[in-house]
This record gives sequence, C-alpha cells and structure tokens, in this order.
Amino acid sequence: MTDCSDSKPNIIFILADDMGYGDLGCFGATQIPTPHCDRLASEGMRFVDAHSSSAVCTPSRYSVVTGRYCWRTRLKSGVLGGFSSPLIDRNRLTVAQLLKQNGYATACIGKWHLGWGWQPQDGVSLDDDDSFEAWGNEGGLNVDYTKPLTDCPTDHGFDYSFCIAGSLDMAPYCFIENNHTVGTPDREKDPYHNQQRKGLMTPGWKDEECDITFARKATEFSTTTPVNRSSCTFPRPHHTAHAISNRTSSKAPRKPVTAETWWPCWTGWSGRSLTRWTETESPTTRC
Repeated sequence: MTDCSDSKPNIIFILADDMGYGDLGCFGATQIPTPHCDRLASEGMRFVDAHSSSAVCTPSRYSVVTGRYCWRTRLKSGVLGGFSSPLIDRNRLTVAQLLKQNGYATACIGKWHLGWGWQPQDGVSLDDDDSFEAWGNEGGLNVDYTKPLTDCPTDHGFDYSFCIAGSLDMAPYCFIENNHTVGTPDREKDPYHNQQRKGLMTPGWKDEECDITFARKATEFSTTTPVNRSSCTFPRPHHTAHAISNRTSSKAPRKPVTAETWWPCWTGWSGRSLTRWTETESPTTRC
C-alpha cells in the first residue's frame, strides 16, 4: 500500500484457496517458509479474529465480491462449474464498482469461479444445471469460443480481468482475458491429472504455468497502472499443487500446522477466542 497522505492507498486483496489460518509463519507455522507474507504482516497488520462465509470456492468468492451470503442466490450449497451461468446479478453492487466510484482502477486476476456468459454454437442452449455432476456441458464441445463472453468480471466493476473459468480440475483449460479466451480450446486436455474432468484445452496449455502467469499478470497491473489501483487477486486454483507434485514425483506436506480456536473457561475470557498452534492437542481438552 502506498503512503495515503497524497493519494488513496493501493489495495491488493489475495484470496488463497486451501490456505489455513495457521499455514503462515507470522501466525506460528514452521513447516513451510512464507517470508513474503510474513513481511506483509510485520510491516502492516495481522487480524487474529477471522471468519469466512464458506469453506469452498464459489460462495466465499461471492461474499468477497458482493459482501453478501451466497445462499441468498440460487446456489444453496456446493460450487459452480466452468460453464455455469453467472451468479452475480448485473444490478448487484460489487466491491470493484464501489472502488471505481471512488477513483480506483480495478483488476481481477486468478480463479473467478462465479459463472460466465458463454455463447453456444448454432444457438443450442447450454446446460444451466449447477449440480456437481452436470457442470461439464459435454466438456464445452457446444461452446463457441470465438465469440465474446456476455458476462465476465469486467461486467461487474473490474477494468481488467485475467482468469480461469473455475477450478483447475474443470474445463475449459484456458485463460480468459476480459471477455475472450486466450487462444481457442480446440483439443482434449492432455495430460489429465488427479480429479481433472474431461474437456478441451488451448494449444500448449500447461497446468503448472497457471500460478506463474497469474503472478506475472498481477505484477504487471500493479506496476503499470496509475496510482489508486485495486487488484483482487484469486490465485491458487484448486489442484494446481497436486498436478505439479504428481508430475515431478515430489510431495508437499499434507499436514500443515493448523490453527485451532478454543474457548478458555476461566474468568475474563468468557465469550472470547484464543488461538493456539498445535498438531496433536484437542482444543476441548483444555477446558
């Protein structure tokens, strides 16, 4: 963030899937070094009483962008797929629109996962079923990727967007810049990694380059856009780390240090939470 004495502060919001409260060194973790996040904490603020509207992708993103519970939409549970229709109503105020009203340039980079306005081939209607098993739309074979998307982040207050449609286990396997795919998904995904669903990819698509590309795009926007900018960065699509580790035969720790919130029972702490870092102790044993 810049010095706000002469201008509004720049804002970078990072939403990382599968990152626990206790996965960062600044909160006590020791297994995986996180020096850059630790520096952000040491030079800024740490918040130790945090809450989430959901534990999965689509609803948590919806809440961040709209400030609203996702269960107030048609999606009462679960997540959207790569070809699901838009979840955010065009008339719904978003944080990006609010920032634009206050002079900010805005960008969304990473995993959108809030639905898109795909156009079908030959006027054939796309399957609008959001259920877990119906989000394939035959792998996107009936989507016309040469046509612009009719609904995307730039229709909800973002000046620029560079995203993937959903998680990295969902087709289409391609980047989407503003309202067009980057290249045309015209061939079946190869290779498939764990949990990836069948679908099309763009020529030369590589799962392991996804996060790197997002980081580069976020850096470009942050360094080339004039001051008073806001970047809503949704990196780390699901299963990216799994795809890389499966390909290189390396394994990341699957039991990170976790944060367990427990409720002390002595006078003076009634109704408050205290977080301790542990791998084995149960919070209930402390009361």
